[in-house]
Amino acid sequence: MYEIGTPYTPSVWTNYLFNDTYHMAVSQTLQGESSIVTHYNRQPCMTGYRYFYMYDHDTKEVWNPNHVPLRKPYDYFTCKHGLGFSELCMTYKQIKSKIHVFVPKGGCNEIWTVSLTNLSETRRNISFFSAFGFYDHGVMGGACTYDEENHILVKYAFPYHTFYEEKEAVEKKLSHFYLFSDEPPASWDMSKRKFFGCDDSDVVPDAVKNKRCSQVEGEAEEFCGAMQHVYSIDAGGTIQFHLILGAAQNKEQILQMKSKLDKAGIKEMWESAKQHEEEQLGRFHITTPDDNLNHLINFWLKKQVTLLTRQNRGTTYCPTRNRLQDAMGYTLVDPEEAKKYMFDVLALQRKDGFIQQWHFTDGTKPRGLCLLNHTDGPLWLVICLCVLIRQNGDISLMNVQIPYADGGDGTIYEHLYKAIRYMGEQLGEHGLCLIGDGDWNDPINGVGRAGKGESAWSTMALIYSINQFLEYAKEQSIEDVTLLKTLKNKLVDDVNHHCWSGAWYAAGFDDNGIAYGDEKDHNRLFLNTQSWAIIAGLVDEERLKVLLQSIERLKTPFGPLLIDPPFKEWDSRWGRISVKKAGTTENGSVYCHASMFMAFAEAVRQDGNALYDVIRRTLPTSAENPPEKNLQLPVYLPNYYYGLKDSPHFGRSSLHYNTGTAAWMLMLVIEELLGIKATVKGLQIKPCLPDGWDSLSVSRKFKKAEYNIELMIGKEEMILVDGEEIQGDILPYEDNRGYRVKVVVASHK
Repeated sequence: MYEIGTPYTPSVWTNYLFNDTYHMAVSQTLQGESSIVTHYNRQPCMTGYRYFYMYDHDTKEVWNPNHVPLRKPYDYFTCKHGLGFSELCMTYKQIKSKIHVFVPKGGCNEIWTVSLTNLSETRRNISFFSAFGFYDHGVMGGACTYDEENHILVKYAFPYHTFYEEKEAVEKKLSHFYLFSDEPPASWDMSKRKFFGCDDSDVVPDAVKNKRCSQVEGEAEEFCGAMQHVYSIDAGGTIQFHLILGAAQNKEQILQMKSKLDKAGIKEMWESAKQHEEEQLGRFHITTPDDNLNHLINFWLKKQVTLLTRQNRGTTYCPTRNRLQDAMGYTLVDPEEAKKYMFDVLALQRKDGFIQQWHFTDGTKPRGLCLLNHTDGPLWLVICLCVLIRQNGDISLMNVQIPYADGGDGTIYEHLYKAIRYMGEQLGEHGLCLIGDGDWNDPINGVGRAGKGESAWSTMALIYSINQFLEYAKEQSIEDVTLLKTLKNKLVDDVNHHCWSGAWYAAGFDDNGIAYGDEKDHNRLFLNTQSWAIIAGLVDEERLKVLLQSIERLKTPFGPLLIDPPFKEWDSRWGRISVKKAGTTENGSVYCHASMFMAFAEAVRQDGNALYDVIRRTLPTSAENPPEKNLQLPVYLPNYYYGLKDSPHFGRSSLHYNTGTAAWMLMLVIEELLGIKATVKGLQIKPCLPDGWDSLSVSRKFKKAEYNIELMIGKEEMILVDGEEIQGDILPYEDNRGYRVKVVVASHK
């Protein structure tokens, strides 16, 4: 839980509450939008305002128990953002209000609990007005009605459609938006115009001035769901009631929901939601000397990865690399469930091994980025599916049959082998992978317009993919192993021969065979081809010293720059990346996803100090770039930090929640920094710790066993399981057994 002591945060500090069919954003003043989620598509049902007003019938005072929009001085304010709830407490003129909201485990609704406590010594007569914005259906028109018998506000408009034939398809959408309370309201409103009286939200609404809502049903206008509850609260007394909002297909569904949601039903739903959260996020827990890292890894990053994976970053228009990497991180949270998301992506692969990078998940006709040829899709299939196999500890998954997009089925092994072979056959004149319209850095869409441009990064990632896949190929085919090793050796030779420029690795070659991203190209240094050269095992000791020295120039207090210098004007050779604002995204920001690649490179080098340094600087709680400077709520990893060193915005967060950084940091902390690594044979212990970390503990579930591991720095390597020393570094596994493991590792100092 993160507690915020002021409504005046550096930016809007938003929590996200969700299940697989509903999503809501909740700011530190409880503002935000709510959406229905259908096959990853978000359809708004509640707009951005959630206003609450309190009217004291004796003093005639009006204030907001969530501070906005009237912003009156308060005596006490705190907003708590939890993993599955948000709660705002405020005290004003001796009335304490507590407003709590959560999204149940399933269904399309949100449940608000309002508690009011009289801290004074006299009875207080209070009206509580709540106003929620119903999403506007637009030109089809709509109506909002009040069910007098069941005390339900229902807003409905027939879903928008263009063609006559679409009518039948859209009529089953969840287009009935509702608001009801477990206690009948004293009055209600449906019209935003009637409730507020004007467009100025900074004044007291007409309904509050009049001490009563209009109770006029709404037709073809901008709707809201507003209710008034009136209470006489004894001195020291507390009252509590609930507000339930959501979406349904028809009124019958709403009535069914209301029948379940008396006070006992709401309490049961809340307990169920908490239990589900504990089960989802309880697969591992760490205790290290870094409390900020502990908190992020144990709670918030699990939530970030879960949301990104299960709701596909809130979109049906996406690249396979995002879906696969998010699900890769989710394998640590729920390896069994992660299969479903990865298998869905794998089924998009063609029989020749290629997979289109950008695509629609809902069958929409390809357009925009979906028409471009980004060439890195097959690489992410291999990288991420190999992680899935490890995290499930089950090599037999390689034999699972998955369909191809253009017909027929193949085992996962065959899918991945074809992905590697495809990439190994799409090579340019320097022996590097063709870049097409872009690689991981997809706005580099200029260098390969004629079909001849090459990507050093893709080639390095292919080498790494082969290294990972060889572990499984050994169990399947000696012939495959021989072919893969031959391909790998050639790729290594070609990258080292053509891309090394004397101080670092070039980013590749354009259609004319001229290197880009080297000393001759404006001295431009691209981080990813340096980090992945290390990850892929290309760099010898002599070259490594030079390379690390070159990388020094990319370092900032909050991680390495992705590219330096950034583009300040259009560069027709590089393409779209050069028109992005310098210092943002791929054009010279500290792109946190790429920072994790660099951290992985440090892990490959077994440099615990450097590995931890990149991780800690990326954290939103970093001492070098704290929340008051980066401006973000410190419970998630952002997409990037602003990277222009001479700008007053240097280090500012993008405030962008959607990023593969979360998945990679989870993997790196658990499996590289702490070294509790999943393999098909069991858990392997191989920490890569920074100086000063002399002891730490990790609990981790793997398959059906649970391990409680204590790591300590000693003079000799020793692994004790339940007090007995074992041979090797793979922990034993037995169904449903809990192990007490004590590991003493050789000193890393």
